[in-house]
Amino acid sequence: MENLNKKDFLIVLLLLLTLLYSQVSGDRIDNSLSVSGEKPAITFPSTAQAIEEEVNSALSQTDQEIASLLSLPACERNETNTILRLEEILTRLDNRLLKYQTLASLYPDRDLQNTAFMAAEKRDTYIRNLSSHDELYRSILDTKPESEYGRWLYDQEIRFFRCGGALRSEEEKTRLSSLYQELGSLQNQYMMHIREKHPLTENLNIFTKTAILRNSIASLLGYTTWTDLKADEQGWRINGTDISSMLDEITPLVKDLVKPVASDLLQRKRTRDPMAKEVFDYETDLLITSQQRNDSPNTRDFSLPLHVTISRTIALFSCLFGVRTELVADARGYAPDVLLFRVADEKTNDTKGWFYLDLEERPGKTKEWMTAFIAGDGDRREDEESLPAPVFIVSGILDHNTVRNGLEKEGYSLLFHELGHLYTRILASSDQTSSVPTIMPVELTEALSHLFEYLAFSPEILSILMAPESPLEPHNGDKIMQYSIMSDPYSPERRLNLGKDMAIGILDYRFRKSPDSISFGEAYAEIYTEITGIHSTDHGGYLLQSPHLTGDTAGMYWIYPVGQLYAMILFSKVRESGILNRSTWDAFIHQIILPADPQSRSEIRLTHFLHTDTPDFHDIINHNHQKTVDRNWSYVPGCIGRILSG
Repeated sequence: MENLNKKDFLIVLLLLLTLLYSQVSGDRIDNSLSVSGEKPAITFPSTAQAIEEEVNSALSQTDQEIASLLSLPACERNETNTILRLEEILTRLDNRLLKYQTLASLYPDRDLQNTAFMAAEKRDTYIRNLSSHDELYRSILDTKPESEYGRWLYDQEIRFFRCGGALRSEEEKTRLSSLYQELGSLQNQYMMHIREKHPLTENLNIFTKTAILRNSIASLLGYTTWTDLKADEQGWRINGTDISSMLDEITPLVKDLVKPVASDLLQRKRTRDPMAKEVFDYETDLLITSQQRNDSPNTRDFSLPLHVTISRTIALFSCLFGVRTELVADARGYAPDVLLFRVADEKTNDTKGWFYLDLEERPGKTKEWMTAFIAGDGDRREDEESLPAPVFIVSGILDHNTVRNGLEKEGYSLLFHELGHLYTRILASSDQTSSVPTIMPVELTEALSHLFEYLAFSPEILSILMAPESPLEPHNGDKIMQYSIMSDPYSPERRLNLGKDMAIGILDYRFRKSPDSISFGEAYAEIYTEITGIHSTDHGGYLLQSPHLTGDTAGMYWIYPVGQLYAMILFSKVRESGILNRSTWDAFIHQIILPADPQSRSEIRLTHFLHTDTPDFHDIINHNHQKTVDRNWSYVPGCIGRILSG
C-alpha cells in the first residue's frame, strides 16, 4: 500500500504544506503551489517499439517538409516560407526527439534507456547530415531576411550550416563524417569505461584520442581549436582567445582568495604535526571539517524535512521571480513518482514554462543532478503573441535515507543550484519585449546557479525554510547563523572549490588547445598546486572517472570558475540590496536575465546591475571577503509578503 500511494501522498503533502506556507509567509493562496489541470503537449513513449515509431515518424515528416521547402522556386522564396519555415521544421523535430538525449539516462527500464540512446543518436546524426546539406544552405543564403527576428534567425542558420560543413567538397564531407563517427564511438566507449570502472590509463588514452579528434574536426571546418568551434556553434559571442584572456585575468584573484585557506589549513595541521611544511590534497576535507566543527559545533546535523523544504523552496523561487508555480494533477511522466509543475505569469496566468521534478532514486538512473531542456510546448508563429513555453526536466537523486532523515547540506545546495538554473532559463525564454530571443551567456547561466547555492544559506532564506511548522515550536537562530557562515561564498570550503575549478578550467583549456603535447596528470598537479598552494597527489585521476570534460561539455570547464566569481559579485550586490527586497529582484530580472539588449554580454549586464561603468572585480571581491554575515536578523511571520511588496 505504501508504494501504491506514494505519489498521491506526496501530492497531498505538497498541497497541505503549501497552504501552511502561504499562511506563514503572508502570501496569497493564489501565489502558492495550487493545482493546475493544464498539461504540456509532450509525450513519453513507454515501450521500445513506441520510441522507434516516434523517431521514424518524426524523421520521415521532417524529410517531407524539407523536400517541400526545397521545391519552392527561387523567385518565390522569402523570409516566411524559407528562413522561418526551416526553423519551424527543426523546432518540430526537436519537440519530438530532443527529449531522448535526457531520457537515455532517466527512463526506469534499461531497454527503454538503450532505445532512447539510439533515438538520440539518430536525431544527432540527422541534424549533422542536414547541416552539411548544400542545396538547403544555398536556399537560405539566397533569401533576404526582412524583419529584425528574421535577420537574427538568418545569422543562426548560416552558422548552423557553416559549422556543419555545407558547401565543402565531398572528400571533406566524407572525412568529416568519418571523424564524427569515430568520435562518437570513442565517446561511448569512454562512458562505458566510467560505468565499468576501467583503469584510469585506459580512460586517459581514450580521453586524449577524443581531444585530438575534436581538434581535427575543428581544423577541417576552419577553426583553430575545438573550443573555437563550439563557441561559434553555440553562439557564446567569445572565442578561445577571449577565454584565454579571461582565465589570465581572474587567475591572480582566485589565487588571492584561495592561498590564505592553504595557509590556515597548514597552521591547523601543525597543531598535531609541528614539523609539517605543506598540506596535501587528500587532507583538506578533514582539516576543513575539523575547523568547521570547532567554529560551528551545531552544523554537523544539518537536515531539513524533505517535502516541506521542496514545497517552500519552489514557493520562494516563485515569489522572488514574480511567477506562480502550480502542481499539475494526474500528469503522466516518463517514470513513476515524477511530478510535473507549470510556471505561469503571476498577473496574466500565461504559461511561461513547465518542469518535471525527478528526485526519486531508481536503478540505472544517472546520479548527476541536471536541468535539461527537452522541448518547446508548441511552435513560434508570427501571428501568436506568446512564445512556446519551454519544457524542462530537473533531475537528481535523493535516496531513501534522505526521505527518512531529511535533506542534508549537499542535496539542499544542489536543489537550489538546479532550481536557480531552471527559473532563470524559464524567465529568459519567455521575454515578450524583444523580437530577438534573449541569449543568456553560458558563463552567466552557471553564475546564476551558483548564486542561488550561496543564497540558499543566507540567514533570510534559511529562516524561511527552517521556520517552525507550529508557532509554538522554537526557532533556532544561532544554528541558522552557523549554517550561514559555514556556507558563505567566502568560506574556506567554497574558496578551495573555486581554486580546484580554476585549475581544472585552465587544464581543460590548454588540453583542448594541444592535447598531444600535454601530460594530463603532470599538468593537473602543477596547475592545482600553483593555484591553491596545496600539494596535489591525485594528478586529476578523478576527472577521468566523470563525464565533465567530455561529450557536449568538452572545452567548457572555464565557465565554472568564471561563473563562481560572477556569482560572488552578484551575491555581494543582492546581500547589500536586500535578499528579500522586491526592488532587488526587479533589478535582477531586468538587468541580468532580461536586459534591454537581449544579446548583451555578461560584463555589460553586471555593470548595469552594480550601477558602475567599470566594475573593479578585485575590489568587490576583496571588500566582501572581509564582511561577516549580519547577525541582526529575525524571522518575522509574513516577511515574504511584506518585504517583497515593499
